Amino acid sequence: MARKSFIVSTLLTEQAKSLLKESGSLKERQAKGLKRAFEKLGPLFIKLGQIISVRSEEFPKELVEEMSTLLDSTHPITYEEIDSLIYSEFGLFADKIFNKFSYEPIASASIAQVHTAELKTDYRSPSSKTIKAGTKLAIKIIKPESKIQISKDLEALKSLSPLINRLGIAQLISLDSYLLELERSFERELDLRKEAYFQERFGFDFKDDSNIICPQTIWPLSCSHILTMTYIEGYKLNEIDKLTHLDGRALAIYGAQSFLRQVFEFGRYHADLHPSNMLVTPDAKLAYLDFGIVGFLSETERLHLAKLFAALIFKDPKRALSSAKDLGFKIPQEAEKRLEKEIIAHINNSIRADKSLNFAELAKLLLQSFYAHKVKIPDGFGALLKSLATVEGVARQLYPDINILEIARPYIVRKELASRMQEAFSAGIQALLV
Repeated sequence: MARKSFIVSTLLTEQAKSLLKESGSLKERQAKGLKRAFEKLGPLFIKLGQIISVRSEEFPKELVEEMSTLLDSTHPITYEEIDSLIYSEFGLFADKIFNKFSYEPIASASIAQVHTAELKTDYRSPSSKTIKAGTKLAIKIIKPESKIQISKDLEALKSLSPLINRLGIAQLISLDSYLLELERSFERELDLRKEAYFQERFGFDFKDDSNIICPQTIWPLSCSHILTMTYIEGYKLNEIDKLTHLDGRALAIYGAQSFLRQVFEFGRYHADLHPSNMLVTPDAKLAYLDFGIVGFLSETERLHLAKLFAALIFKDPKRALSSAKDLGFKIPQEAEKRLEKEIIAHINNSIRADKSLNFAELAKLLLQSFYAHKVKIPDGFGALLKSLATVEGVARQLYPDINILEIARPYIVRKELASRMQEAFSAGIQALLV
């Protein structure tokens, strides 16, 4: 009960402060108050704010802009708490398991913090690769209080949601539709074994590509709330001007291709891409980090996605809607004609001066139309479009003339050809059996 009261009180107080003291329009003041309240209320609300910050097609621009500046940082847990956690799991304190364990975190957010250390003894990985003693490590630790707080806040919000929406405390958003998404997101992020598995799976997918790397898990020193992995030295994508020898064009194209391989070939992809989750190493390799959120596509979904992309490339709105339906989009029949016109308009409005297609802009406009016409979008597809738009945005920092749909064309063609060959083969077998 106390937590429920604190949530409502914080939301009301921060909204009132903003309305009385801040300048700007009503929506701008409401957005500022909501952001401050979210920062004070902790991990679950910070995650909700992060979701809002990348949903410009669903939320007012004032709220999206304000949430994009939301601070995800809290006081790190103490070295005593760290040692207690490590001892409870492994039976030894940090300095007995690692060399040069740094109790000062290199990163600290609301859910977890990251420390560095060195591997104490050689480790032979499941792939039979030996990681040498002395190798620099990154140790990600879930903050114990975060797990407890998130669980309590989810329950509190479920019961408070009708009241909050009725009072208009958070009138710029509807909490109901995001509680399930939040619950699923935290279920994945609070079990680091899942992140470790996907990290290893990614490494296996790209085992034959030395230009794409990710951390390697040290399994004996990992559990549900501690993930020990190799540390990757590199530059964030907004720091790559320090790499004077870098071939920006080649890296941009290669990075886009690596993501499209994840989508169309492997059917599993990094679904939380932003500049901090991708590094460029000093020897110009592309490193993927933080596999807490991963998306999946079946073979059938990949085929329909390829057909959707082909329809957009060739400006065929009827085929685009048909492929969207095959992907699971629930499109009201009365909206189809209007959507066909809007798709063509969006494609035309997304063409840059150099005649290339601005995929990020197109994805945004398409999602806006789908939401406006009450199209039910299948789980995960909005995140996929966002990830593709992020890949394009990052790639354009390196190579401004990149065209993500043109780079996707070979993958689309291969999927289409494979599908037609399968259909022809099936028809041939059927004919033989008749």
